[in-house]
Amino acid sequence: MAPRENFKIDKNDPDLLMFEQAIANFHPEFYALKQNGQPSYEHPDFCEKVLKFTHLPGCNEPYEILAMNLLNEDDIKHYLHDCLVLLGRPFAQLVKVRQNELKLINRVIEVMDSVMFDGEDGKTSGMLELKKLAGRVLAQWNHLLYNKLIVDDVNNEKVSLTLEDVLNISEVCSDVADILYDSSEDDFLNVHINKSLSTNKKYALLSKVFLNICDELRDVAIQAELDMLANICEIKGCLINKELNINNYIDVILSYELSKYSERIEKEYTEVNMKRNVELLSPSSFLYMRYRFGKKVDDMRRTYRWLFIKAWLYGYLKDKDLSARKVAEIIADDDRFFYLKEHTQKDHPDSDVFSARVKTLTNEFSRWKKHTSKKECETGYLAGVLEDKCHRHYWL
Repeated sequence: MAPRENFKIDKNDPDLLMFEQAIANFHPEFYALKQNGQPSYEHPDFCEKVLKFTHLPGCNEPYEILAMNLLNEDDIKHYLHDCLVLLGRPFAQLVKVRQNELKLINRVIEVMDSVMFDGEDGKTSGMLELKKLAGRVLAQWNHLLYNKLIVDDVNNEKVSLTLEDVLNISEVCSDVADILYDSSEDDFLNVHINKSLSTNKKYALLSKVFLNICDELRDVAIQAELDMLANICEIKGCLINKELNINNYIDVILSYELSKYSERIEKEYTEVNMKRNVELLSPSSFLYMRYRFGKKVDDMRRTYRWLFIKAWLYGYLKDKDLSARKVAEIIADDDRFFYLKEHTQKDHPDSDVFSARVKTLTNEFSRWKKHTSKKECETGYLAGVLEDKCHRHYWL
């Protein structure tokens, strides 16, 4: 009987390099594990630490931290356009051309300028209240610009957003959506625009007006903050990292929160739920959809998860002699490796989940082994899959 063959991941496996380029270089928690010029997966506590991370690569969270940091300028431009289309959908039947939409939005601006509210400091206009609300969003610059732009060495900072950053911004933007919704339930817009507007239409209009206000105030706010930071840098003798594009991330999160709220109340106030030409995707889903030419979002996520599992196994198996079957059983028993729905569970909902997972893992391990046995093949198995699926190399 032939001796059992132990399962190992070779330290020169090209998939490990792809993990480092495509994941660790953009994921702040993995990036923090790099030590003395060594890749993250060589950290002595890699296997233990990474399973405590909040967002593992390719998970289903709307603001999955890897995807947020992979968004480039072109992705963001298209995503913001989609959100604006969705925000305009509730009142689209009121306007037939872009010019008419602008007239309607300008009319709302005039109304907000003239309507007075009881504020904390006495009477205040609706427009002033919206500008104060925009100030809450723009105030996110104070933390982000200071902590992301001022660095001792610009090459030390490769990740522009942390999970804490994203959660702080999304909390503020979610509160803004709530406040705009409360304002949209007031009848003053109906009275002054001389149209009987439903709440979802008023919310959509106010949201677009609010985004316009943020656009107008943003450049001034950013320049003021940059001037202050320049003075600080001159005093401290530090540098400003001008390569980070943080403002676009704030736009993405704000637009998603407003559009998500709009989608929800549209369903509540519309008896006929018409099919949308553009479906609202979370920023992370949108990113993976762009990777895959507009399809198979979960397929792309799984590839990222397999890269993570391979890197984890490399560290885990360094000092262990286990068969591929035993390794599969260990991973299959831990839900932290199965944060995405598997085909095996979906196709056979009554099947034993553990056995289905073991089968999925052993089949994947066999593909890795078969690929590496081809001596002429210099590209890793998962690296090749990822490159085949993507129309752009985001990690380069």
